[in-house]
Amino acid sequence: MSAYLGLNQLFALIAMLLAGSLGGYAGFILTRLEPSEVVGEVAQKPNITSRESIFAGIAATFIVPLFLSIAAIGSSDSIIQDVFKPLNDCQTSGGASNNACDKFVPSLMLLVAFCVVVGASYRSFFAGISKRLLDALNTKVETLNKEIDEQGEEPEPRTLDGEQAPPDMEALQENENAVLKALVAKPRTRRSVAGIVNDNQGMQKLDVKDALSSLVQRGIAEKVESRVNPGSVRYRLDLGSFASQVQQRQEDGQYFVKSN
Repeated sequence: MSAYLGLNQLFALIAMLLAGSLGGYAGFILTRLEPSEVVGEVAQKPNITSRESIFAGIAATFIVPLFLSIAAIGSSDSIIQDVFKPLNDCQTSGGASNNACDKFVPSLMLLVAFCVVVGASYRSFFAGISKRLLDALNTKVETLNKEIDEQGEEPEPRTLDGEQAPPDMEALQENENAVLKALVAKPRTRRSVAGIVNDNQGMQKLDVKDALSSLVQRGIAEKVESRVNPGSVRYRLDLGSFASQVQQRQEDGQYFVKSN
């Protein structure tokens, strides 16, 4: 079974090598078609052989996984993972292929296309590789830092000046109010229904579910997939909507939300 485990990885690696070779040779042909450079009074073409171009294309090909990995930072999907994931890992118990297995051929075609393009443009590729890598990495890091800051920010609702709510706002029901307090208490956490029930011992699980559904419909909360237990549902506060749509009465902690 060990040989079967590496079958698709070996096939993908060979495909990358061939694509890099093809791209490098295409780059060699394009170089020959370029106008000659005038050095002094003599017109000269770059003194590059086809073998050198092919090896340069192959070398450039092995940088492609690095670029694709950087591009996939913060995302659950990755072309490299789809291509180099062992084939037996994407087979169900009944022998049928699942979504991960179905992605193999399309992802491999994309990877080969990247390798051909990079191999053909190896000269400009290597010339600007450091700057492009750093720029791409910095952009991804800035995006992730922004997302982390937004998720980690402590929510602060606007408070009502008086006891009466503005005419365009309505008070949340008791269960909704209690569940919203639980979400606000842990804004960095993806809350489970069971966890919120533990925070509110007097509430039933069904009541919590109904309150969460209502908050999601109002746009105050978000329904997301668990990162720890894939397939399970979690809930978290929508910080943007919470700040713009919700006000709180400090005397009793009652939340008011804009009417639909």
